[in-house]
Amino acid sequence: MSLQYKGLLATAREEAEMRFQQKGLSGKKRSRFIEEDDDAKLGGIVPKRKSLKSSFDDLDDDFLTEAFNSIFNRGKEIKESVGTKIASLDIPSGDADSSYLITDDIPVGEASGMTEVDDSTAKFIAGFENKVKDSYTAYKDGNGYSIGFGTPATKGQVIDKETALSELNSYTKKFEKIVKDANSKHGYGWNNNQVKALTSFAYNNGSGGFNKLIENGTRGNEEISMMMLEYNKVGNKVNAGLTKRREAEANLFTKTDL
Repeated sequence: MSLQYKGLLATAREEAEMRFQQKGLSGKKRSRFIEEDDDAKLGGIVPKRKSLKSSFDDLDDDFLTEAFNSIFNRGKEIKESVGTKIASLDIPSGDADSSYLITDDIPVGEASGMTEVDDSTAKFIAGFENKVKDSYTAYKDGNGYSIGFGTPATKGQVIDKETALSELNSYTKKFEKIVKDANSKHGYGWNNNQVKALTSFAYNNGSGGFNKLIENGTRGNEEISMMMLEYNKVGNKVNAGLTKRREAEANLFTKTDL
């Protein structure tokens, strides 16, 4: 670099420094960008740097609007498509997975062989209690003993078929009366199927269990049919036989009485 060029460069720097001093900027650390207050002092000789906010404000919002509308419309299409598919399914009422749905007055299983029991309610109950045979021996049942078709007994007791059937009918009528009395007292208006289902429930759980189920007349029919299913445990463990019975009772309870 020639001496003449260096001299010209030095002179230019001095003149620039003087001009900055005149503008009151000589004591500042100068940035490679000109800020808003600097621009005012420089008399608008350098255009201001555009802020990020103003840059975003200048963006056309059509892109965001179109993106939102596209996502919204796609979600609507999916929802309508799923709704149409669900509506087209042939979903049966009740527990479609259960093999114990009631198709007539007698549940599938042991009750189908109860030809010697005339009363339909007793026949329904017997199907979950025992089979018809010549004699019955008392068995341990909870804290006590039962015999025949789930009626009370003493340890070691033995009875014949006629006695077992007689006690079945006697206890069925006893609990059927309890159910019908509650029906009248609380004004439920239960039909024959509902009385039969609740009689079976009371036969199995006693009058105390029945009153607890209906909450002394404060529960509605829908809640009663749902709560029935909760009484399927022995010692806090789910019992397959009781689950079968509760499903049958709940389905019978909600079945139309023709």
